[in-house]
Amino acid sequence: MTMRLIRSLLEHFVGVGTLRAYDHTGELHVFEGKVKEPVVTMRIHDGSLYTKIFLSPDIKAAEAYMDGKLTFEEGTDLHDFMSFFLLNERNLRTHPLQKHAERLSKVMKRVHQFNPRRKAAKNVAHHYDLSTEMYKLFLDDNMQYTCAYYQDPETETLEQAQRNKARHVCAKMRIRDGMHIAELGCGWGGFALYLAQMNDVKVTSVNLSKEQIAYARAEAKKLGVEDRVDFKLMDYRDLSGQFDRVISIGMMEHVGVGHYDEFFEQYKRLMKPDGAGFIHSIGTMSVPGTANPFLRKYIFPGGHAPSYSEFIGAFERARFWLTDNEVLRKHYHYTLMEWRRRFLNNWDKVAAIYDERFCRMWEFYLTGTAFGFLHGRNMVFHLVFTKNINTLPMCRDYIAEETERLRRREEELGIAL
Repeated sequence: MTMRLIRSLLEHFVGVGTLRAYDHTGELHVFEGKVKEPVVTMRIHDGSLYTKIFLSPDIKAAEAYMDGKLTFEEGTDLHDFMSFFLLNERNLRTHPLQKHAERLSKVMKRVHQFNPRRKAAKNVAHHYDLSTEMYKLFLDDNMQYTCAYYQDPETETLEQAQRNKARHVCAKMRIRDGMHIAELGCGWGGFALYLAQMNDVKVTSVNLSKEQIAYARAEAKKLGVEDRVDFKLMDYRDLSGQFDRVISIGMMEHVGVGHYDEFFEQYKRLMKPDGAGFIHSIGTMSVPGTANPFLRKYIFPGGHAPSYSEFIGAFERARFWLTDNEVLRKHYHYTLMEWRRRFLNNWDKVAAIYDERFCRMWEFYLTGTAFGFLHGRNMVFHLVFTKNINTLPMCRDYIAEETERLRRREEELGIAL
């Protein structure tokens, strides 16, 4: 089998730049767009890949790279290829075969997104119960595994940007001493620990990852705030009680499109009559799509980045006041690129924990996702909402005022970066 099978696909795909492809026999095939730059060069080492890539380019190209059967040459690396791919992705989606595959994927979307408690626990374990030591090799010092908030990506460190994010969320929530705060999906506990250090509050954080909960509890003890933070190994749907603030950062992506009513109803149950809710989530700026098959299979099973139209009906049915809505565009691109840089710098250490194939898989994930926030349709959104129209100030000037108050508080406590 030769490149002839996928020639029509690649000719349709390349609209910008030049793709130079060596087949498994060593023959060079060149595909040019109307604009000749950028130029990327790849080599296919296995003749069985042509049919696979023709039928399922997203996942089969990724698997070929993971297995070392697809490589890049002549000054090209995966970084260059993923940038090239996302510049031309829209062309790929309009190919007749790919349009059919997209229709089929949408039909199966609810099945892929079905996320009852048992499956949710399994999905979380797949990604978040990986070695904490591996995550330490590329995350910030506080182990924040969600989009940072860059005020100046040229000068700020990842640690500063993640602190900016924690401060930004707290400012929007107008946290006060004496409050009881629920956090749905706590990761390794970084945000909950920031809350507990900055305020005289009680925080109840839930998570389904055993690895993360164990780490968070140990960190709380190390910081001397274990009396303020209760990390529970629990599905968010099983949490009960009444809270002044209910916050989730990077969890809505794992809820599932068929569970948004359940998600917002849980917020409604947990929030006090004068309480406020907050959601930080990856989303898309366009019409509803489907999860990338590579990410769904290897990285985030059950995950999905929603468009607004997919969840806004459930939000409206819960009858909340939406008091603030912010869209972060390139912030996650910068976050992911820094994670990628640190991951690549620690490649040998990660390979010692897992193996080379795992490293290539994660390189593909971090690189491709980063460019999805630069050339693709991905973004991050913040929602602030209340039950009562008067819970938060009428004008959003309070966010800037709270931000400055929190900066001063960080300096007083000696935790400023």
